[in-house]
Amino acid sequence: MSIEPAELRRRKQGEIISRLALIMTHALQRAYDHSSGPSPALETAMAIRIINLRRNTPASIAQIMQLTGFARTTVRNHIASLLAVSMVIEEAPSRERYSINPEYPGAKIGAPHVRYIVRAIRAAANMLEQDEQ
Repeated sequence: MSIEPAELRRRKQGEIISRLALIMTHALQRAYDHSSGPSPALETAMAIRIINLRRNTPASIAQIMQLTGFARTTVRNHIASLLAVSMVIEEAPSRERYSINPEYPGAKIGAPHVRYIVRAIRAAANMLEQDEQ
């Protein structure tokens, strides 16, 4: 099964945005205490999204652990909270495989807040390029 170039581009863009969100969330999580900083479950969600987009498969617990650095129990707890709000769906319950729910509004690359982030990244990249010249 071949994937259309436009779909490959969309997946790559989604992976880039998700990776950036994971890095930023991870950094902020370390800078603030857990009660006032970003949700650690969001790091788990971004890891699942990155795995889904990169491999075109549901994410396993081991893959999520590797990307986030969280312990197995922590990953399972985060997944439970993400399942509770329908942000994540369980693709293969007996094998613990998860995907971002495509119906979850925040998961869409065209969501307004995602477009805002993309514009901010492009602006920052342009400023860095100009600064180097």
